[in-house]
Amino acid sequence: MKEYMQRAGFWSLLALVIGVQLGLGATILPSNLAPYGVWGILSFLITGSGVISLALVFAALSENSRAGGPYVYVQDAFGDRAAFVAAWSYWIISWVGTVPILVFAAGSMEMLFGGWSTSTAIIVEITILTVITLINLTGVGAGEIIFSAARVIPFVVFPFIALKYGSLKNIEIPKDISPMLALNKASLIALWGFLGIEAGTTPADTVENPNKTIPRAIIYGTFIVAALYIVNLVSVMSVVPAGALSNSLSPYATYLEYSMGGDYAKVVSVFIIIVCVGCVKSWILTSGEAAYSAAQEQMFPSSFAKRNKFASPYVGVITTSVLMGICGLMLKNNTIKEQINILIEFCSTAYLILYMICAVILGIMMWRRKIAASVMRWSLVTVGLAFCSWAICMARPRDIIGAAMIPLSGVVLGLFRRK
Repeated sequence: MKEYMQRAGFWSLLALVIGVQLGLGATILPSNLAPYGVWGILSFLITGSGVISLALVFAALSENSRAGGPYVYVQDAFGDRAAFVAAWSYWIISWVGTVPILVFAAGSMEMLFGGWSTSTAIIVEITILTVITLINLTGVGAGEIIFSAARVIPFVVFPFIALKYGSLKNIEIPKDISPMLALNKASLIALWGFLGIEAGTTPADTVENPNKTIPRAIIYGTFIVAALYIVNLVSVMSVVPAGALSNSLSPYATYLEYSMGGDYAKVVSVFIIIVCVGCVKSWILTSGEAAYSAAQEQMFPSSFAKRNKFASPYVGVITTSVLMGICGLMLKNNTIKEQINILIEFCSTAYLILYMICAVILGIMMWRRKIAASVMRWSLVTVGLAFCSWAICMARPRDIIGAAMIPLSGVVLGLFRRK
């Protein structure tokens, strides 16, 4: 265990925080935000500010807490029953929301190697899941820094292309939509790119000096991701006309084609595969850690409260991978785009509800004087609540209902659990 603790230091945790956020959203956001032009960029600044305030909320909550992430904050504020519902909900949305990233990774491999049948696509997804699971069974630090570096480097390099080929004149102000409506729609799209800001809080008991390491990793990681998103979004939109970008299935391939010529679809497919596989790896590990912590509190079956010789929560990791595979199979009757949209829309709303609850909890803990209060922290609570409330109000009713079904299932399951 000592060697493991040395590996799970600041850099490994920072890589985990970046890894869960820098995934599918990073590769598709330029296309999704292109129709909104200037308002798309402004919405990203608004969303980024709201997310950073939430990152600071989680940093404050983690200073005096234990492993497990959001559910332990609910337990401290509202007790064991509410904590079980929170633990169940967080575990469900963490792996369900990862399925579209896995699907997109497999789809990118199909683009790289040519078209294949549904059965081949299933085999590819299962193979990816198996390899990722085996890597995760070697612990938190295993591969996180390498995977994150491989994903971050292209996002650092790509913007330099725009210095030669880009022009801010290509970023237009759309005339067919009102500014307020454009900001509302674009902000919800941008939010998907930041989901997972709380992931660094889940493996607290396997992190060196967690009370200092976790807040630093959450804050620095979220700032890095926000900066990379903004710079890349402006770069791509400054090179590719809005019409061509909004219709592109691979915005970075289109970006390279417009700037340097040639067909870069396969090159970019490799980049997307690395980004998505690394993100899936981070999320499976996060889900396993969440299940492990809940089991230690006797909320999940005791089998989840086990670690192997590498201190990996192997039961949670394997279970999460199996459920993701089953979920992916259930969606095979839809196109890749439909599979992604089905899961993204309601998972984003579910995360917003969770983030809002955590902002409320920070206020409660300061009111009870269990966490040091300050004007800055009260401001974070206010901004976090305002941002989450606004974003939830912009969500579609079906997504709100779908998101509400997850904690409701936890309430029902909790009744049987107590019996």
